[in-house]
Amino acid sequence: MLSKAQTKAAHDLSFTTLANQWDEALPIGNGWLGALVWQKQDKLRFSLDRADLWDMRPMKGLHRKEFSFQWVIDQVKKKDYLPVQEYFDEPYDREPGPTKIPGGALEFDTKGWGEVKRAHLSLNNALCEVQWSGGTKLQTFVNAEKQYGWFRFENVKDNFEPQLVAPRYQGAVTVSGNPVGGDDLARLGYKQGDIKRNGDHITYRQEGWGGFQYIISVRWKKSETLL
Repeated sequence: MLSKAQTKAAHDLSFTTLANQWDEALPIGNGWLGALVWQKQDKLRFSLDRADLWDMRPMKGLHRKEFSFQWVIDQVKKKDYLPVQEYFDEPYDREPGPTKIPGGALEFDTKGWGEVKRAHLSLNNALCEVQWSGGTKLQTFVNAEKQYGWFRFENVKDNFEPQLVAPRYQGAVTVSGNPVGGDDLARLGYKQGDIKRNGDHITYRQEGWGGFQYIISVRWKKSETLL
């Protein structure tokens, strides 16, 4: 019999291709640290994030007595939703934060691997597995209790290495007007963080608003045989 903590394999996520946009990716995580596994052009991409990565700068106009769920319900019942948009949305047209910020990404070159045969996420053990027609295999998961994840590739070339991609905090400043896609990160005014590579180790350090910092650290090793 299945215990309460177990799920049936019928409830797993299983596909014959990888998603090509982040919001349809295979999600792995522990509620605090997470990654989205998907295909961005000819790269396998892990979009990395933590629940506490927020720019918490204060914003004028976000401390009104109307800021309650009941007030929003009342406005909907009155069919007068315009004040809700004015109070909740318009401040972000003037200021870039407070806002959630992304962590970064890992990318892996998939040229020569062939087509994806299987992309599977087991809900019972939170293991994500991807297989390509050329014989390359991936297994990846996030530790359930500690703040790190693992990945293992089989049948890759000797020069195969991950690439760490930082969010773009420098560049042209634009306002998208899209609350889902978010505004250009350059509006936050951050100095672009440093990516350093030392053999089989990559680190990325980023400073945010108010002096807070976060670090992404990636290590890997190569083996002729399976561990």
